[in-house]
Amino acid sequence: MRMMKALALLSFALAASAWCARFGDAAMPPPLERMRNAITDEQRKASAALRKSSLGKMGAQDYGGATLNNGQLATVCPPAAPGGTPDYFNCGNFANSPLPEVVGGVLTGGMRKFVDTLPGVGPQNANNLGQYIPIATADQGTYPGSDYYQIGLVDYTQQMHSDIPPTKLRGYKDLAGGDGKAHYLGPLIIAQRDRPVRIKFTNQLGANAAGSLHLPVDKTVMGAGMGPDGMNEFTTNRATIHLHGGDNPWISDGTPHQWITPAGENTPYQRGVSVQNVPDMPDPGPGASTWYWPNQQSNRLMFYHDHSWGITRLNVYAGEAAGYLLTDPVEEGLIDSGVLPNLGGVYRYGVPLIIQDKTFVPTPKQLANQDPTWDSAKWGGFGNLWFPHVYMPNQNPVMEDGMNPFGRWHYGPWFWPPVMPTHGPNPDGTPGVPVPSITVESWLDTPVINGTAYPVLQVARRAYRFRILNASNDRMFNLSLHYVDPEHPTEVRMVPFKKSLAVPSHYPPADSREGGIPDPTLLGPEMIQIGTEGGLLPEAVSIPSTPVGFDRDPMSMTVLGIKEKGVFLGCAERADVIVDFSQVPEGAKLILYNDAPAAVPAGDYRNDYYTGAVDRSDWGGAPSTQEGYGPNTRTLMMFVAAGPAAAPFNKAALEAALPAAFAASQPPLIVPEGQYVRLHDQFISVSTAVGSAPVSLWMEQKNISEEIEPEYGRMYATLGLNHNIANFNQENMIMMGVNDPQTEIVKDGETQVWKITHNGVDTHPIHFHLWNVQLINRVDWAGTIKPPDPNERGWKETVRMNPLEDVIVALRPKLATVPFELPRSVRPLNPAEPIGSRMGFKNMDWQSMPIVVENRLTDFGYEYTWHCHILGHEENDMMRPVAIEIMPTTATITGVSLGPTWAQINFDEPLMGGATWMNYTVTANPGNIIATRGAAMQAITDQSASSITVHGLTTGIPYTFTLAAANRVGQTVTPAFGPATPTAVPDPPFNVVATAADGAAVVRFDAPADNGSPILSYTVTSGPDVRTAAGAGSPITVPGLENGLAYYFTVTAANANGESAASAQSNTVIPTAGPLPPTNLRVATAANNYAVLRWTDAAVNEQGYTVEWSADGGATWNPAGTTGANASYFRLNGLGSRTKYLARVQSFNANGASAFTSAVTVVTR
Repeated sequence: MRMMKALALLSFALAASAWCARFGDAAMPPPLERMRNAITDEQRKASAALRKSSLGKMGAQDYGGATLNNGQLATVCPPAAPGGTPDYFNCGNFANSPLPEVVGGVLTGGMRKFVDTLPGVGPQNANNLGQYIPIATADQGTYPGSDYYQIGLVDYTQQMHSDIPPTKLRGYKDLAGGDGKAHYLGPLIIAQRDRPVRIKFTNQLGANAAGSLHLPVDKTVMGAGMGPDGMNEFTTNRATIHLHGGDNPWISDGTPHQWITPAGENTPYQRGVSVQNVPDMPDPGPGASTWYWPNQQSNRLMFYHDHSWGITRLNVYAGEAAGYLLTDPVEEGLIDSGVLPNLGGVYRYGVPLIIQDKTFVPTPKQLANQDPTWDSAKWGGFGNLWFPHVYMPNQNPVMEDGMNPFGRWHYGPWFWPPVMPTHGPNPDGTPGVPVPSITVESWLDTPVINGTAYPVLQVARRAYRFRILNASNDRMFNLSLHYVDPEHPTEVRMVPFKKSLAVPSHYPPADSREGGIPDPTLLGPEMIQIGTEGGLLPEAVSIPSTPVGFDRDPMSMTVLGIKEKGVFLGCAERADVIVDFSQVPEGAKLILYNDAPAAVPAGDYRNDYYTGAVDRSDWGGAPSTQEGYGPNTRTLMMFVAAGPAAAPFNKAALEAALPAAFAASQPPLIVPEGQYVRLHDQFISVSTAVGSAPVSLWMEQKNISEEIEPEYGRMYATLGLNHNIANFNQENMIMMGVNDPQTEIVKDGETQVWKITHNGVDTHPIHFHLWNVQLINRVDWAGTIKPPDPNERGWKETVRMNPLEDVIVALRPKLATVPFELPRSVRPLNPAEPIGSRMGFKNMDWQSMPIVVENRLTDFGYEYTWHCHILGHEENDMMRPVAIEIMPTTATITGVSLGPTWAQINFDEPLMGGATWMNYTVTANPGNIIATRGAAMQAITDQSASSITVHGLTTGIPYTFTLAAANRVGQTVTPAFGPATPTAVPDPPFNVVATAADGAAVVRFDAPADNGSPILSYTVTSGPDVRTAAGAGSPITVPGLENGLAYYFTVTAANANGESAASAQSNTVIPTAGPLPPTNLRVATAANNYAVLRWTDAAVNEQGYTVEWSADGGATWNPAGTTGANASYFRLNGLGSRTKYLARVQSFNANGASAFTSAVTVVTR
């Protein structure tokens, strides 16, 4: 972020100084080039000259040559091994499509323009190469009420231009009809509103090595390399299908983790962690998946394409994309009434123009001179698809000027401030980037429309409806129509753009740009745009042919950003346009022209290929493009008008009908026209539901950041969050990666407004899965409000977001109705790492505070995503998950821990329904006593054990407990758990009374309340001299006391919960010694019914004597009576005659009794 702050200020200063220095007719610098690279084309040229001079001085071999004007290279690369380490400083490592060569003074080879016709829809509209876009075959019987398709994915070849051999491609195939072959950009699905489409998708690529992708794969890209077991890599034959722009249930959205491999693939990773088949369709088995697309939307052109984690850009470039045309009754009515042109048959809904840019592998000689490390054996040779695979740094620290003229992107360790990545520069001074490496973008050199390079379409002299899709990986287009130069019939006539040039009023001011502009006297017809990727526009927009223009106000925060434009399409944007050829002369030729910079807005001239351009092969670009040949990214295709002229198109009828058609087919807009958000606004007044009163709604703060990635030091971009209130003294932007926990949470039908701050230098086409957005306005960082372009009004699902601007969009997602219950998306945050790993996360919370994020199973609710649709950005971390929040699952109470007045409820946390927070409520009954607790993102991502304590319970009362888990959608409640009774230690015993004994005391007490848990024992403690004794109940004798000392006693009770407090003290007692027992016990008299016992009184402190007798030999003893003190005899009465008895005597006093004497025998007469 610190880098981008510096870069933003630098770009402003450079752009402003450049404009102030040279105005009007003076040549302006390349638009915003210094914003992106801070290196101009002239600087690169000078650096290239310095490089050659330095090589000569060092005695090194100079591979350079003279600058030529015949399409041949001025500089060639040193030899290198295919697949080997590139030479970063003496070679561009960037190939061009086949270039023409001069042989005998004649150009030969290369790729001629406008020699092949446009592939149309259906075999009846095949071009001269046999190419066409087939219509998929619908099965309407297997699933009544639905259209069912069987789509396969295969490798195949198709010739995309007459001057190159067939190209190896990877794409979709209709398995239920057609000619049994795959066709580029097919099969086209034509669907109807509210009629679902069901698909069985089968990955028919080769298994294992046979299915390897024929393009360079950087295995350091997340999802393209090692899997979570640390031993097996993700394969490159993975595939999925994402209906771009559809209202798909999440299980059929085709998000990055919903890929499958072919059946028989030898890998532990045969399907992505988010793959879910359609519940009411049969399981298709290995290597296949099922899909359900509801089509509960208005008419629009969509497309389905790959979205596999880590290889999306490669799969799409290889051909995994096809059209999807959704119709509705409103559109049918406009066609039937003649408001919209109807070409009939397969073109009832218009002619598709799917525009891409590609580079084709050149001849071996040219390839060796431009990109010697390209591995033709692995990736394909002449005529196959070429793709950038070398990360070329802008810097060369050993050079006098510090520059690498061949460079294309900044390298962190050599940038300022330096970013030292985990893998820094190599010891030999080369950048420590992977080989092959992902590049920030892939600017390619050849336009391909409907699968053919530089095609020609013959048109009748009438109005046409074109359904235009920018399906390029990274390139944007500014489209206009121009008559060909009569003297050069394959070209658009270019004229210097000087103030003296007469131009239409909608043109930008003159700026003397390199190459000039198309001759304004040869302007073709305007394009009338009636729709975007979001369906029909609220009004028709007439867009005349307009050269791209740039903000030339030196005080503007976005100076030299894109301003004037024609039909401008970012990646994945669509334009539904009408072109009236009725006034075009018979036989006239028109060229569909593009002059958008690449990148936007800070273009690098090496990415702008046009006839007569400067030879840039000395600094990694192409030689000058020759007339009639490629590479050329400006002249895309040609139209040739033929036949009689029809009546002019009724534009007025269209303008009158379109507002009603928009209202009939589209949801109402959220924010009224003309209500704009200012730079520092935090709230917006908006109706959160149709017909509701406006409320003040907080705007969600998001951001776009461009930085240096920390692993290898390459440039990349991210989406993230902003602090709620920006502050100059803090980092306001929190960068987030695709694997970080979800922060975009939306409920079904909820209205949100997002304010997305762009702190970077590229325009990013941001695509939203599931929902469309309303672009409210843009506002630059100087506070200038920029309303949407007229053709951006209405609904969009891909929005261009420009540097140093805030973009404000309103959204109101609506889940489609489906005939089955949806599961929820539960997956690891980072499927490439094992559970518990802390690798691959930004470890930052929404306040820029460091946190620890672990890879956990996470409930995303219904999972979608939003991302940049520059594919080189999308899977280089410029993508974030989106959770459609749903009800949480029901928690599970696992147990209750009880206290005297509280209970701890232990439970397994539920799945959170996609939310990042949740409230828990425990309710105890009787009494409806509650306790609540919130839970944060990292605490509840994986059903971990947790607990809540409820207080205020009554000891001894049985309670039942329920646990409610709630997010913004609602709550779930557990069944009642229990009953469970809170318990405590007993109360203290009471009424404690002590009685002295000889060396002891007998303690009696009353039992206390047990407080819900039975009393297990009592403990008596003496004081002050401590002695203890335990027992099960009262009384308890405390032995071991010292006679003559005073003692008091306390008692405690114990149960399972512990010991009570001590009782109040007892009375005080003094133990004394007991009396001695009598001696010499004898029978003095034995009569027939009594006996007289005598003994010697040995005691001096007795209070009396106790006499006992036994008739069973001493087994049992019976009391006979007691005497007073000093007695020496006792009459034993009540005996039987002639009976034998035993008798014994003991003395006693207040402290106890002596031992009994030995028994004597009594025999009566």
